[in-house]
Amino acid sequence: MARVPRFLAFAAGLFGLGVAACEEGPSVITSYKRTGLDSLLVDASNKGPVLTHVIGAPFGDGSDAFGYGVRTLLASVARQRKVRFTGDPAEAPVPSFRVIIAFDAAENFDGRHLCRGDVPEPAPREGRVSVIAVVCSTDTLWAQVDGFVSGVESPEDRKFRDLITQVSIELLGR
Repeated sequence: MARVPRFLAFAAGLFGLGVAACEEGPSVITSYKRTGLDSLLVDASNKGPVLTHVIGAPFGDGSDAFGYGVRTLLASVARQRKVRFTGDPAEAPVPSFRVIIAFDAAENFDGRHLCRGDVPEPAPREGRVSVIAVVCSTDTLWAQVDGFVSGVESPEDRKFRDLITQVSIELLGR
């Protein structure tokens, strides 16, 4: 009988470690992904860079440099496919096919809104950066990945970069 309490204590300890580990790094979930996205991505990117909008300023700097940094992280994940990304609609041969990444959107805002062209109101959460990343073709949602990370202070923070990398992997694959 003494083994059960020790086992429960051991299991509770492991659970506590797991929860603590989850709080350390990013949390990412694929909310929606249509079959055929890979083919659509390859087709669109063979013609040139994919239009990518970065919305929001989780660190108070909504500059072009922040958007460029996010697109660079996306490209590093998609490099095996040689996918390039641009923030300039004039450079994208298929501007109706796009990736949109929105930071700190309200909780009830989802990918369908982004694909329709709606811009989320910023709803920052103290000590936490959240992201919604989508792939759209015209106003059709092809994929949505949601994520967040706590305890980041700048876009150079390793945990923030890990968040964008994990979101990119889920959204675009390797």
